[in-house]
Amino acid sequence: MIQRSLTNARQGGMISLGLGIQQRSASDCIKIFRKICDDGFHAKPLTTSRAMGYIARLMRRSIYKTSQFEATVRSAFGPQPTQVFGRTNSTRVAVTTTVESKTMLIANYNLGDSEKYMRSELPLWRAARCTSAAPMYFKPISHNGLDCHDGGLLYNNPVQRAINECNKLWGSGARYDLILSVGSGYAANPADVPTAGTTTRSPHWLKPLVAAFISSMNGQTAWEQYIESQMPKIKEKSFRLNVEFRDGKEPALDATDQIGRMEKTAHEAKFQAVEGKTWFTREPASSVYRSDLLLFLADKICSSMFFFQLTSIDELRMNDIYSIKGWIGCQFQPNEPALRRILDRTHYFKVKGDRQEKKTFQAGNRCFRLPIEFNQQFNDVPISIEVYFGVNRSVPISGFPMAFEVCGSFLNLPVYACLKMDLQDLKTYWDDNKENLGVAVPRTNTIIWGSSAVAELKVSC
Repeated sequence: MIQRSLTNARQGGMISLGLGIQQRSASDCIKIFRKICDDGFHAKPLTTSRAMGYIARLMRRSIYKTSQFEATVRSAFGPQPTQVFGRTNSTRVAVTTTVESKTMLIANYNLGDSEKYMRSELPLWRAARCTSAAPMYFKPISHNGLDCHDGGLLYNNPVQRAINECNKLWGSGARYDLILSVGSGYAANPADVPTAGTTTRSPHWLKPLVAAFISSMNGQTAWEQYIESQMPKIKEKSFRLNVEFRDGKEPALDATDQIGRMEKTAHEAKFQAVEGKTWFTREPASSVYRSDLLLFLADKICSSMFFFQLTSIDELRMNDIYSIKGWIGCQFQPNEPALRRILDRTHYFKVKGDRQEKKTFQAGNRCFRLPIEFNQQFNDVPISIEVYFGVNRSVPISGFPMAFEVCGSFLNLPVYACLKMDLQDLKTYWDDNKENLGVAVPRTNTIIWGSSAVAELKVSC
């Protein structure tokens, strides 16, 4: 089973709420964001005037009408579910907000730390407001008796916070299928900002945060710091997609009239694997993927939805050869439309090079399960289970390839064998799971943190 989790930075927070809690499609989330931009930015008198804007902004708490923005956000997040807390699916969702110079989370799960997590019993639209209340542009919103500002003030690219949250949810030994960070564009020169960076009614601690927020708005610096601090096994799972604005200037935070141009720039961008000019440390093998990294990432995300459930390992009469039985499952539940979509996208699977048809499957009230059986020799090459989405489009399912290792055997006592991922500390794993050997309960966890995605697989034997 895959458990997913989402959180944010600025516009990523709204998208995360739509994707994670309301289970909207990406295209639907884009429509929501466009609606908020088109209908929610109504300037107060004179605040955007070149002649009088400076004085007008000093006298007001925001450039835009907060009531209009709130009404638009509330309308956009209207359909059920409309509450943050209380998970209706396996997705963990959290959005960041800035409160008194520190970042806090509003989440649909409870880890019991009131210093880092705010109360989550609030409507979805209010959570969206808490995470997007950019100083100067909109008034803060009160939650738990505290003023909440834009979650990106301190963490414009919260990829490291996402990793930290993974460790809290699933332990420090979390293993990742994919860590994806999606930027909002960058240029040589930062965006223009109103000359009155804060108003006369702004708290004193807010001014330096606003200055830092504007200077690092594209999130590139945070990504570079994250990459430099990670071990190779994390780096090779880490991807960032971003586009460069060729005119040398980043669009202003409220440049709603430039959204069309920004979308055009993104559509025209060529995301290819170019040696020495990519964030990736391990390039996909297929030439199809090397020329289209967006396709590779899309397939990789889909492949991480599939996992392997081990049911038995039996030693054959032949020396060091074992029969492994289990099934391939999908983290989507029978009632989720995504299950049908991902199965329609799937052509077949390959287990150690042998083709396994997915067979006809009617979702209904049943989970997807594909029984598989194969033989594996001790200390042989790693086991590979791949899903095929088209010609030359094969990607390993979550947690694979895996090594096969015999943990122990003695005369006629049961043979304990283990499927383990590369780089896993087998001794620690054995100590943690020795009471449950023989019971296979794999769990796959995927986290999407704002514009960052992370996945982890744990296998118990």
